[in-house]
Amino acid sequence: MCQVLILTFKASMTGLGLFLVALIVCLLVYSSAIYYAELGIQGSQIHSIPDAFWWAIITMTTVGYGDKVPVGCYDNGIMRHVTMTRF
Repeated sequence: MCQVLILTFKASMTGLGLFLVALIVCLLVYSSAIYYAELGIQGSQIHSIPDAFWWAIITMTTVGYGDKVPVGCYDNGIMRHVTMTRF
């Protein structure tokens, strides 16, 4: 049983590595975009880069918790791209 599990992980390492690289690149691009789109907007819930990372990873992997919500005018376009590239 254990050998089958180890062989399965070894066989899927390239696919898993590619998935993680794509996830990290999308995370960096979308969190940077939303941070700069929200910069200086009154009532924004995204105040820092970690807030933007949290918003991007939660929005890419789930439907979002709703604790960090963008409020700017450019954010709808960014949110559409993020939700289209869900992992």
